[in-house]
Amino acid sequence: MLDMIENEALPKLYTINTFEDYFAFISSFGREYTGHIQYLEVFIPAANGDLELSRKNLERRAPILADIKKFYPRFYRALVDDDRSEIARILHEWEADTVSTYKLEKIWEKTPFPLEL
Repeated sequence: MLDMIENEALPKLYTINTFEDYFAFISSFGREYTGHIQYLEVFIPAANGDLELSRKNLERRAPILADIKKFYPRFYRALVDDDRSEIARILHEWEADTVSTYKLEKIWEKTPFPLEL
């Protein structure tokens, strides 16, 4: 098992350096990740600073729009208001929550999102 992780899983994960790399990686899994991919089509452009593309992708997917309005209302409001600093704040909160959930604090280095640069 450890051999499989070191020789198969980790080399694939090491190739992920950008949001686009992550999107391509997730997309390679096929149809079972369609819902996740549709969220990424909203969140990745926002993290990259392309709020117009994020809004456009959100508007063409009614179920995702409804979910984001319901479950991520602060993100939705910030996106509609073109509030880059609030979107960055929200993304950093989500990032910190994920790091905490997976107990990665010892190796995590907080870095700015492209949106902030």
